[in-house]
Amino acid sequence: MPITVPLLGPIDHGPTIDRSKVPPDEREAVLHIQSLLVHLAHYERQFRLAVALFNASTAENQALVDGSLSRADFLQACDTLDGWKRIAARDGSLSAHHFGWTLKSISSNAGRSRVFMTHFKSDVFQVVLDSFTHSHSFIKSYARKLVTA
Repeated sequence: MPITVPLLGPIDHGPTIDRSKVPPDEREAVLHIQSLLVHLAHYERQFRLAVALFNASTAENQALVDGSLSRADFLQACDTLDGWKRIAARDGSLSAHHFGWTLKSISSNAGRSRVFMTHFKSDVFQVVLDSFTHSHSFIKSYARKLVTA
């Protein structure tokens, strides 16, 4: 059963910061914030990969209904694809969770550097943080409903 691999585009490693423009007393804070920004890019990519795996598994599962497999092979293939979907859902959830904590960590560490704060768009960041928090609480409440159903 061949799977079409979706291409997600180039890998984004997050922004880079010119350390030569950072005062020595702020370097540690700026490097920590930069590592958090790199982590944000990583978690976003991991989430997109999880969604792609979930979607590919769903599509492959739907393609199995053509009747070309024996019942035993069909059940084994469905079990494998359902397992992949569960793995994708778990990984996507963890990526979203880590993304949220990283956003909060950036927010709490941003004030440690005057240089960073001159370029930090706190109003835009707050919109992103609020949107994520709202989406994440909706997802958590929906997941609880699924588990208790």
